[in-house]
Amino acid sequence: MTGNNPKEVFMNQEELNAILENADLTPEQRTQAILDLHEADKKGVALKNAELIAAEKKIKEAREKAEKELAEALKRATEIETELKKNNPEDRQKYYDAKVLELETKHKTDMEALNAEMSKYKAAHIARIKDEAVAEGIKELKLIPAYKDAYIARVMSLNNFELVEIDGKSVFINNTNKTIDAVLREFALTNEGKAFIENQSTGGGSPPGSPGKPSNNGTPTGQTMNREQFMAMPSAAQMEFVNKGGKVVNAA
Repeated sequence: MTGNNPKEVFMNQEELNAILENADLTPEQRTQAILDLHEADKKGVALKNAELIAAEKKIKEAREKAEKELAEALKRATEIETELKKNNPEDRQKYYDAKVLELETKHKTDMEALNAEMSKYKAAHIARIKDEAVAEGIKELKLIPAYKDAYIARVMSLNNFELVEIDGKSVFINNTNKTIDAVLREFALTNEGKAFIENQSTGGGSPPGSPGKPSNNGTPTGQTMNREQFMAMPSAAQMEFVNKGGKVVNAA
């Protein structure tokens, strides 16, 4: 092929030479390989032309937009200049001050709206990060459905989580640098956390569902307790019960 026609397709010379020099190919195979190479090059040129056309279209649209904006700006400037010529210096200054105030007010309003939108988006983003961390932390825990929210609230009340950036990723960590999901999993291993988990071992002592013998402060002293009774107790009594090795079980 010659290079006089800009629409001609130029095959890759190295690939063409490789085909021609391949002694293992039959004449028919060599012909087909050359045709395939030619077709591939045609497609490549077509794609490149499409890219150039698209780029040229964007440039044209951008130029037209810029010219339109310039024309509008010049028109507005002419209108302002005409308006100023009608008035005396004092009136012109008032007109100018009014326009400046108008622009400043619009800018302030636009910025307030933008900041409000950004704050809304940021709050939603932070809430999503926390919700995802919570979901990750409890997904493997067999929490009693009715007490799931109470479990999460208890963990949150025991920790002060702060949003930080680690390796470009936003995560919540507490003062020991543990993430929300890690803390949620660890709490399930504590005596207090086990009260929220299904099918906990009852251990020895009183039979399942037995509240045991009450102590002077109203805290059962037995080994096991009905879950409904446990949840009705004050937090201090709950802590005392589980710290003494008590187990919370489902009602029989």
